[in-house]
Amino acid sequence: MNTTVNQTTPGVNALTTGAADSSDNNDYLRAARNYSLLGQAITTMEEVMLLFTELSNAKFAQMSKKMEVSRDAAEMANKVEALLASITDPNGKASLPEDVIEYMRKNGVAINGKSIDEFLRDDADLDSRWALNNIHSYTIGHTYFCLDSAQAIAKNLDDAGVKIDGQKASDWLKNQENVDGSYSKEAMAKLFSNGRQLLGRADLTAVKSALETFSGRASDFVQQSQLKMQQLIQNFNTAVTMANSLQSMNAESTKSIAQAIR
Repeated sequence: MNTTVNQTTPGVNALTTGAADSSDNNDYLRAARNYSLLGQAITTMEEVMLLFTELSNAKFAQMSKKMEVSRDAAEMANKVEALLASITDPNGKASLPEDVIEYMRKNGVAINGKSIDEFLRDDADLDSRWALNNIHSYTIGHTYFCLDSAQAIAKNLDDAGVKIDGQKASDWLKNQENVDGSYSKEAMAKLFSNGRQLLGRADLTAVKSALETFSGRASDFVQQSQLKMQQLIQNFNTAVTMANSLQSMNAESTKSIAQAIR
């Protein structure tokens, strides 16, 4: 392991130090570097051990992150599975939880090659898609708003048994109406968020499969990394054994020299 030695003593101006101080410092450096072959070999083994330690720490950090990804993705897949179990009607729908959508968006979980936002947008039928687009346009600043769109989405939510703030969607929509008959953009944004998350059994199954695949890939990475960690540990132990052998050789050499001097 290489050691960098500060050649300037703290608190002392290097330009004013004398020749004797410089000579003493150089002697110290020569002693610290240890030019013997065994000393250099031991230093090399220490550097190799440090390298394996850093590689192992980095690999363990990757494994920890992937284990967390696998666990979280499996948890989200379980939530979708619970939704599937709650749908008794073959043609029934359920609202995909917002935390599942956010997780898939944040981690780039694809469904049949589509992002979660693309999947939700393309899944709706033409009438629902038009209604959702109309509401979304209103929430981002467009002035035109069709009440029929909001009522259609509320009806879809009612049919799916999805409530907003504990109320039937249609009742909730009526309560959001202002005195002048208008609706706030915040209210329509909430309706849009709930409406676009309605999915049937087939689509929910696709979402669940995507999450399980994502979790499985992360789990596979952890298993492969365990084998790599074992290899790194074996290499580290080999380096330790070699360093110990070199230290023993160095001790024997020093002992022989001391005996010869006597």
